[in-house]
Amino acid sequence: MASFEGVIGASAVLIGGIGIFWNGFYKFYKKRLIENTPTSKIRSIAMGMVEINGKAVPPQGKVLTGLLSGDKCVYYRYAVEERKTDSKGRQYWTAIDRGEKRAHFYVKDETGTVLLDPTGAEVDIPVDFTHTLSEGRKTPATIVQYMVSKKINPKQFFFGYRPLRFTEWHIAPGDNLYVLGTAGSNPFKTKAVRNEEGAMIAKGKGTFVISDSSEKEILGKYKWQVPLQLFGGAALIVGGLWFLMQVITFLNGS
Repeated sequence: MASFEGVIGASAVLIGGIGIFWNGFYKFYKKRLIENTPTSKIRSIAMGMVEINGKAVPPQGKVLTGLLSGDKCVYYRYAVEERKTDSKGRQYWTAIDRGEKRAHFYVKDETGTVLLDPTGAEVDIPVDFTHTLSEGRKTPATIVQYMVSKKINPKQFFFGYRPLRFTEWHIAPGDNLYVLGTAGSNPFKTKAVRNEEGAMIAKGKGTFVISDSSEKEILGKYKWQVPLQLFGGAALIVGGLWFLMQVITFLNGS
């Protein structure tokens, strides 16, 4: 049993190290791509990989409403979690529902406006709304409506509220955005959708990032994340391989 647990443990360390190393390598690739892609004004974007900065603008009459917050937005993502306790008494949060709503919206700078299709993008934004059910604390009407629609009972079996946490991330009209994506022809330019440039930014063959952080802030995060994950992942890979070889040697000798 101990030898079997040793193999499982060594394999877990090895697989975890590979995952961390790969994530660090991917962030290194994105960091170089961001550094090497010049920032363009919307009026002068060319077809292909582009990098722009601007404010989020919803299409007329098509503003979204955050499912949990009730706030007006052009994109939202949410998670509903419940606090659990394992056999050793340790508490953790587990998701009982996740989702997001993506729709076309515009990005506008001082030179023009371009349509954005966020499908397939890595949306890097902070938490905008969070609420945890608790006794004596008023539950927002949007949370009540959500629980009714999903048939979620907020009460414990015996007393009090279930330990549920509601979290939402969203992009609101007017939010400053950094976008790295692929510019192509706007498929709606002959219809009622307005677009001064006749182009649309969407997911192409390369990286597609939408963030409310500036380019400087994104590169600042990658500056320490990349080496930490590359070297940390490599160390775990080496350690996992060494541990696994020790277990195999022990098993062959027993």
